[in-house]
Amino acid sequence: MLILIAGPSGSGKSTLIAELCKTDPSFKEYIPHTTRSMRPGETERSFYFVDKINPDECMEHVKYDGYEYALSIAEYYRLRGPKTPKSYVVAPMAAANIKHCDFSKLPGEPVIIVG
Repeated sequence: MLILIAGPSGSGKSTLIAELCKTDPSFKEYIPHTTRSMRPGETERSFYFVDKINPDECMEHVKYDGYEYALSIAEYYRLRGPKTPKSYVVAPMAAANIKHCDFSKLPGEPVIIVG
């Protein structure tokens, strides 16, 4: 199951996700991809910092301020592992980006949007 935590920058999405993952190991933190450089205070766990993103391999892909951001399908399946009744992948997302998601790329997978 994919759970998207949506909200504006600075609204506490990352804090909520970190707490969920710390509290219950069945929650796995999804790390998005971006083509921008790492900012002060960010770590290698904030994003996968890459040179290029293939939109066909993503359920969500947006361009913002000259950079690309994406939720990779492969990363979702890697985190989810074998399908179990209680396996949750939690991903941060700007609320406006939900309209860019193509959940048909996750056939049969339940998706919950919180925001």
